[in-house]
Amino acid sequence: MKIADAWHVAVDWVQRHARGRDGHVGAYLIGSTAGRPGDAELDAGSDVDAAHARCHVILGDDAPAATREAFAALPADLGIHTAADLLERAAAAGEHLATVWAAAEDIMSRHPGIV
Repeated sequence: MKIADAWHVAVDWVQRHARGRDGHVGAYLIGSTAGRPGDAELDAGSDVDAAHARCHVILGDDAPAATREAFAALPADLGIHTAADLLERAAAAGEHLATVWAAAEDIMSRHPGIV
């Protein structure tokens, strides 16, 4: 199974089972699959982690109205309007993280004293 296919399964599960529950405002993909390209194979025994987001609940209790409105608008400001947008961003971030990790490994290999 490709990692992007596993992401879709996780998003579908969240939409069917978590949406509408008290305090549920969203879920974010985290863990090892979030940092890998969507077209990569999901390792045997691996899973997709989704973190339940409660920031809106906390902000709803404690933050001024302007802060709550800005926080709620953040995904749209980032161009994220749908679950598909979120998956696309996760894949792009994963591809970028691979580049950053390669650069970090290169630097560490040339400077073993910093590890």
